[in-house]
Amino acid sequence: SGEWRLPWEGGPGKSVSTTATDTPVEAPSSPANGWSPQPTVCTNTIRPICLPQYEHDLPGGTQCWISGWGYTQPDDVLIPATLKEAPVPLISTKKCNSSCMYNGEVTPRMLCAGYTEGKVDACQGDSGGPLVCQIDNVWRLVGVVIWGTGCAEPNHPGVYTKVAEFLGWIYDMIEVILH
Repeated sequence: SGEWRLPWEGGPGKSVSTTATDTPVEAPSSPANGWSPQPTVCTNTIRPICLPQYEHDLPGGTQCWISGWGYTQPDDVLIPATLKEAPVPLISTKKCNSSCMYNGEVTPRMLCAGYTEGKVDACQGDSGGPLVCQIDNVWRLVGVVIWGTGCAEPNHPGVYTKVAEFLGWIYDMIEVILH
Protein backbone atom coordinates (compact mmCIF):
# COMPACT_ATOMS: atom_id res chain seq x y z
CA SER A 1 0.00 0.00 0.00
CA GLY A 2 1.05 3.61 -0.53
CA GLU A 3 2.35 6.08 1.96
CA TRP A 4 0.02 8.77 3.25
CA ARG A 5 1.11 12.28 2.38
CA LEU A 6 0.60 14.01 5.69
CA PRO A 7 1.60 17.70 5.76
CA TRP A 8 3.34 17.31 9.11
CA GLU A 9 5.11 14.06 8.27
CA GLY A 10 8.87 14.26 7.78
CA GLY A 11 9.38 11.16 5.65
CA PRO A 12 11.60 10.92 2.58
CA GLY A 13 10.56 13.35 -0.14
CA LYS A 14 11.16 13.08 -3.84
CA SER A 15 10.75 15.52 -6.67
CA VAL A 16 7.32 17.14 -6.82
CA SER A 17 8.04 18.32 -10.31
CA THR A 18 10.94 18.89 -12.60
CA THR A 19 8.76 21.49 -14.34
CA ALA A 20 7.07 23.16 -11.34
CA THR A 21 6.59 26.92 -11.58
CA ASP A 22 6.79 29.42 -8.77
CA THR A 23 3.66 31.35 -7.89
CA PRO A 24 4.21 34.25 -5.48
CA VAL A 25 1.79 33.27 -2.71
CA GLU A 26 2.57 33.59 0.97
CA ALA A 27 2.98 30.27 2.78
CA PRO A 28 0.09 29.52 5.17
CA SER A 29 0.44 29.97 8.89
CA SER A 30 -0.77 27.26 11.21
CA PRO A 31 -3.49 27.55 13.87
CA ALA A 32 -0.73 26.83 16.41
CA ASN A 33 0.95 30.08 15.32
CA GLY A 34 -2.16 32.19 15.85
CA TRP A 35 -3.68 31.74 12.39
CA SER A 36 -7.43 32.09 12.17
CA PRO A 37 -9.72 31.78 9.15
CA GLN A 38 -10.24 35.05 7.30
CA PRO A 39 -12.44 35.87 4.33
CA THR A 40 -10.59 35.23 1.09
CA VAL A 41 -9.81 38.32 -0.96
CA CYS A 42 -10.21 37.52 -4.65
CA THR A 43 -7.53 38.79 -7.03
CA ASN A 44 -6.26 37.91 -10.52
CA THR A 45 -4.52 34.86 -9.03
CA ILE A 46 -6.79 33.99 -6.08
CA ARG A 47 -10.32 32.89 -6.90
CA PRO A 48 -12.87 30.41 -5.59
CA ILE A 49 -12.99 27.02 -7.28
CA CYS A 50 -16.16 25.30 -8.46
CA LEU A 51 -17.09 21.83 -7.27
CA PRO A 52 -17.29 19.05 -9.85
CA GLN A 53 -20.58 18.01 -11.40
CA TYR A 54 -22.47 14.95 -10.16
CA GLU A 55 -21.70 11.76 -12.10
CA HIS A 56 -19.38 13.46 -14.56
CA ASP A 57 -16.35 11.19 -14.89
CA LEU A 58 -13.44 12.75 -16.73
CA PRO A 59 -11.55 10.49 -19.14
CA GLY A 60 -7.95 9.39 -18.65
CA GLY A 61 -5.61 11.89 -20.25
CA THR A 62 -7.60 14.96 -19.13
CA GLN A 63 -5.03 17.64 -18.28
CA CYS A 64 -5.29 18.89 -14.69
CA TRP A 65 -3.10 20.82 -12.23
CA ILE A 66 -1.78 20.16 -8.74
CA SER A 67 -0.37 22.73 -6.34
CA GLY A 68 1.13 22.77 -2.87
CA TRP A 69 3.90 23.65 -0.47
CA GLY A 70 5.24 20.09 -0.21
CA TYR A 71 8.73 18.74 -0.85
CA THR A 72 10.30 19.65 -4.19
CA GLN A 73 13.55 17.67 -4.01
CA PRO A 74 14.54 14.28 -2.60
CA ASP A 75 15.14 14.40 1.15
CA ASP A 76 13.92 18.00 1.49
CA VAL A 77 13.63 19.20 5.06
CA LEU A 78 12.38 22.71 4.32
CA ILE A 79 8.97 23.67 2.98
CA PRO A 80 9.31 25.92 -0.09
CA ALA A 81 8.56 29.63 0.41
CA THR A 82 6.45 29.76 -2.76
CA LEU A 83 3.47 27.74 -3.85
CA LYS A 84 4.39 25.20 -6.53
CA GLU A 85 2.11 24.08 -9.35
CA ALA A 86 2.45 21.41 -12.01
CA PRO A 87 0.34 19.87 -14.79
CA VAL A 88 -0.69 16.22 -14.48
CA PRO A 89 -3.01 14.13 -16.66
CA LEU A 90 -5.74 11.99 -15.12
CA ILE A 91 -5.16 8.24 -15.35
CA SER A 92 -8.14 5.92 -15.69
CA THR A 93 -9.02 3.91 -12.59
CA LYS A 94 -8.73 0.72 -14.64
CA LYS A 95 -5.14 1.54 -15.62
CA CYS A 96 -4.28 2.79 -12.10
CA ASN A 97 -5.61 -0.46 -10.60
CA SER A 98 -3.60 -2.63 -12.99
CA SER A 99 -0.99 -5.03 -11.61
CA CYS A 100 1.86 -2.75 -12.77
CA MET A 101 0.49 0.21 -10.78
CA TYR A 102 -1.65 -0.12 -7.63
CA ASN A 103 -3.07 -3.61 -8.18
CA GLY A 104 -6.67 -2.90 -7.13
CA GLU A 105 -5.95 -0.55 -4.20
CA VAL A 106 -7.70 2.46 -5.81
CA THR A 107 -11.36 2.52 -4.73
CA PRO A 108 -14.29 4.17 -6.58
CA ARG A 109 -13.89 7.15 -4.21
CA MET A 110 -10.34 7.77 -5.49
CA LEU A 111 -8.72 8.79 -8.75
CA CYS A 112 -5.16 8.88 -10.09
CA ALA A 113 -3.19 11.56 -11.87
CA GLY A 114 0.39 11.74 -13.07
CA TYR A 115 2.67 10.12 -15.61
CA THR A 116 3.50 6.44 -15.98
CA GLU A 117 7.17 7.42 -16.25
CA GLY A 118 6.98 9.49 -13.05
CA LYS A 119 8.54 12.98 -13.25
CA VAL A 120 5.63 15.05 -11.81
CA ASP A 121 3.69 14.29 -8.63
CA ALA A 122 2.43 15.62 -5.32
CA CYS A 123 4.69 14.72 -2.40
CA GLN A 124 5.12 14.96 1.39
CA GLY A 125 3.46 18.15 2.61
CA ASP A 126 1.02 18.41 -0.29
CA SER A 127 -1.78 16.41 1.40
CA GLY A 128 -5.14 18.10 1.30
CA GLY A 129 -4.04 20.15 -1.68
CA PRO A 130 -6.11 20.52 -4.83
CA LEU A 131 -6.23 18.65 -8.12
CA VAL A 132 -8.05 21.05 -10.45
CA CYS A 133 -9.22 20.61 -14.02
CA GLN A 134 -10.67 23.09 -16.48
CA ILE A 135 -13.93 21.69 -17.86
CA ASP A 136 -15.84 23.74 -20.43
CA ASN A 137 -13.86 26.86 -19.38
CA VAL A 138 -14.75 26.36 -15.70
CA TRP A 139 -12.06 25.37 -13.16
CA ARG A 140 -13.29 22.56 -10.89
CA LEU A 141 -11.89 20.88 -7.79
CA VAL A 142 -11.75 17.29 -9.03
CA GLY A 143 -9.47 15.76 -6.40
CA VAL A 144 -7.65 16.23 -3.10
CA VAL A 145 -4.13 14.82 -2.54
CA ILE A 146 -4.25 11.73 -0.29
CA TRP A 147 -1.52 9.15 -0.95
CA GLY A 148 0.92 7.52 -3.31
CA THR A 149 3.94 5.24 -3.33
CA GLY A 150 6.96 7.51 -3.14
CA CYS A 151 6.87 10.73 -5.13
CA ALA A 152 7.13 10.97 -8.90
CA GLU A 153 8.12 7.30 -9.19
CA PRO A 154 7.44 5.37 -12.40
CA ASN A 155 4.13 3.44 -12.38
CA HIS A 156 3.08 5.06 -9.09
CA PRO A 157 1.04 8.18 -9.85
CA GLY A 158 -0.56 10.34 -7.18
CA VAL A 159 -3.84 9.14 -5.69
CA TYR A 160 -6.55 11.68 -4.91
CA THR A 161 -9.91 11.76 -3.17
CA LYS A 162 -12.54 11.91 -5.91
CA VAL A 163 -14.47 15.02 -4.82
CA ALA A 164 -17.53 14.15 -6.95
CA GLU A 165 -18.10 11.11 -4.72
CA PHE A 166 -18.52 13.40 -1.69
CA LEU A 167 -20.80 16.08 -3.13
CA GLY A 168 -23.80 14.96 -1.07
CA TRP A 169 -21.80 15.24 2.14
CA ILE A 170 -20.27 18.59 1.08
CA TYR A 171 -23.70 20.09 0.35
CA ASP A 172 -25.05 18.70 3.66
CA MET A 173 -22.18 20.42 5.52
CA ILE A 174 -22.84 23.71 3.70
CA GLU A 175 -26.49 23.51 4.82
CA VAL A 176 -25.43 22.93 8.43
CA ILE A 177 -23.04 25.91 8.34
CA LEU A 178 -25.57 28.24 6.71
CA HIS A 179 -28.42 27.39 9.06
